[in-house]
Amino acid sequence: MTSQLTPTDNEGLNEEKKLTTVKKCELLAKLVLLAAMAAPALAEAGPWRYETKKDKMTGVAIRYARSDANNTLRLPFPYSGATHGRITVRDRDGVDVMVQVDQGQILCHDDCSVLVKFDDQEAESFGASGSNDHDPTTIFLDDAVSFVEKARNAKRIMVRMLMYQAGQQT
Repeated sequence: MTSQLTPTDNEGLNEEKKLTTVKKCELLAKLVLLAAMAAPALAEAGPWRYETKKDKMTGVAIRYARSDANNTLRLPFPYSGATHGRITVRDRDGVDVMVQVDQGQILCHDDCSVLVKFDDQEAESFGASGSNDHDPTTIFLDDAVSFVEKARNAKRIMVRMLMYQAGQQT
């Protein structure tokens, strides 16, 4: 028995190839963004650490790039003591940028904004939102791609956000 492809079957194969090509391009774009984080200029901004973890449910690799802040925040009671911040870039079903603190509460329930300054450039506002699990120590920046593009060439990144009972903190 011989099989023949009809024109409609061939069109289906072309569509499948196009989808596969699109998926490959999306993956390549994500990898380029994460690779850009390793650029020598950014390495001067602080020690970026890289980690890959496997999602236990899906087996998919999740990649992280993290930089801890060089400064220390001093928050009032009940969060007395040193508090440190960090920026984390995560590649899991898209690129996310998280701003986190060790303790305290970042005031950002639904929508808020934070000021971000790259090197000596003008500070700019980035929209942000709280985490899905309502963790008050973590917010997600809305325009992760723009942030990563600007961070790639920066030697220093500063973030200012509103903290519970402590006002604006940088």
